[in-house]
Amino acid sequence: MSRVPAAMWKRVKERDGAAYCCDASEELWVPQHRQGRGMGGCKTAHTYPNIIVFCSFCNGLAESNPAWAAHYRDMGWKVPRNSMDTPDMIPVTDRDRRRWWLLSDGTRVAVDGAA
Repeated sequence: MSRVPAAMWKRVKERDGAAYCCDASEELWVPQHRQGRGMGGCKTAHTYPNIIVFCSFCNGLAESNPAWAAHYRDMGWKVPRNSMDTPDMIPVTDRDRRRWWLLSDGTRVAVDGAA
């Protein structure tokens, strides 16, 4: 498994903070790939739209619990590998129910255009 490059992870943490799964402290944050890499990797694995901040507990639920995984798909936090959509085509919903487009430059913009 390849690691998320340090500079990319720093930018993702600045963009997301604890906006998604829960309000865990930064020591527990881990990169969550919205669309799994699968065996052999994936060219889009380490792109800004594909990585969000999760805590290690929620990351584990996303990978091991079908009910939570379904909820995470509904929130845009997980994108099925067999989907025709890619992470840049599916907005994410934060814990406050605001929806965001994650952009390839490491920023995000509100779906409704409001900041």
